[in-house]
Amino acid sequence: MFSRGAGPGCNTREISDKLVHLKGELETLEDKERELDEQRLWVQQSLKNVSEDPENEQLAYVTYEDVCHSFRGDTLLVVQAPSGTQLEVPIPEPVSVELIYNN
Repeated sequence: MFSRGAGPGCNTREISDKLVHLKGELETLEDKERELDEQRLWVQQSLKNVSEDPENEQLAYVTYEDVCHSFRGDTLLVVQAPSGTQLEVPIPEPVSVELIYNN
């Protein structure tokens, strides 16, 4: 007869060894996850500190060249609007259109 928890062709020693290995691997991954969570919190706090510092406010901008360089080759539409604004853009017909809007 089989011992409890084992079936035909099962090697309980192999299963036990695999379980120990997996538990060790899980513990290692949990340690790495805690470390990453801690680093994420540090980065978030650093970004908050930098963004809320009044001395940084005058330097908090992006130039036209910065945006164009970052999205080179893509169609780009920049909209400055109040929070909650919804913008619907229909799929255009194959026509070349240039829209320049200055407020």
